[in-house]
Amino acid sequence: MNRKNIPVILDVQGADESSSNQRSLSSAVDRVFIDNDELITLDPRKESIDKDPRIKAIKDGVQDMYRLNHSELEAVWPTLHDCLLLKRRNAKKKVAKMRQSDIQDNSSNNNLPASQSTSIKISTNEQSKT
Repeated sequence: MNRKNIPVILDVQGADESSSNQRSLSSAVDRVFIDNDELITLDPRKESIDKDPRIKAIKDGVQDMYRLNHSELEAVWPTLHDCLLLKRRNAKKKVAKMRQSDIQDNSSNNNLPASQSTSIKISTNEQSKT
């Protein structure tokens, strides 16, 4: 416990403890959200995101894990909330980058030289492959 009676692991003032908070929250988010698309679809506004039942479960889990009373949780939640939003932004960038890569791969496949493409000529009498 620190001087504010908050468990040291949640004391957001210290760098080591803050990174531990982020890892704990990150692993909780990974367990609650099946894939990045679920995380991305969250409305990032505070009044909306805090009403999501999955976020409530994470918040309750943090409170239970560190045995925080309501005021202690309210003191540390803004920092953990920011970590959650950062994870959401990073997931959004990652998905956008993957989709852009897929689009580029598909467009490069469409621009194959004629020697690598296959066409079928169909006539009324016969079919031949060139």
